[in-house]
Amino acid sequence: MKTCLKLKAQTLRPIPRKISKGAFKQTAIRLFPMFGEPRELDVPVAEGGHGGADPLMLEALFSPNPPSDPLKRAATYIDGAASVLVGIAANMSIESGELVDVGELFELAAG
Repeated sequence: MKTCLKLKAQTLRPIPRKISKGAFKQTAIRLFPMFGEPRELDVPVAEGGHGGADPLMLEALFSPNPPSDPLKRAATYIDGAASVLVGIAANMSIESGELVDVGELFELAAG
């Protein structure tokens, strides 16, 4: 499967600082199931940055006994390398105005 990016510089806008920082404005999300009626789900409110995610992330990264990850959300070094390659491809596409095939930059082993 090919992953190609083509971006234009004018489509990239900086996120205003006031939007990216601070408390969340809502504590619910709307679920749209394929079969069934949409409904609101409450999101637990927690203290700390990123809506309470920072303390959990720091514990997972630096605790000598990190909590289990039953949902397999933790990123691997392959995931990190892939995210860097997507950024490189985006910059190359902005500079050249052309599609950039991420797989041509470097082949990543399936992880």
